[in-house]
Amino acid sequence: MGQVLHNCATTTIAGKGPYWFIIDTGASGFGVVGPSLARAVGGEIITEVLVSDGSGQNRRTLNEVNCPDVRIGDVTLGDLALIETDARRDIGENGERLGILGMEAFLSLPFFIDYRTGAVAFGDAAI
Repeated sequence: MGQVLHNCATTTIAGKGPYWFIIDTGASGFGVVGPSLARAVGGEIITEVLVSDGSGQNRRTLNEVNCPDVRIGDVTLGDLALIETDARRDIGENGERLGILGMEAFLSLPFFIDYRTGAVAFGDAAI
């Protein structure tokens, strides 16, 4: 099974959802999740991490939380350690984005990006 996406992905965590997440191919790490969603899905704090913006300035300490059984459609990403920070943003007709998934979340899957159309495919759909 696989999934082809445009811009956003409906994601479930611990069997709850769906929630809208952005796939950010330029983001390092597994991604981010809002604090209220992390609590709603039983995300436990793993550790604290020091993060900074792209310039290396503006450092701050945030929690890294375990988000169990993360899935996009029929594709299982597994348990992911996501950085807890406000990720909410109105995404128009789709509703509200509640998180971002970075490239590391997809490293174990076949993955294909069509930059021309904005489509992302992973799992069997990328083969």
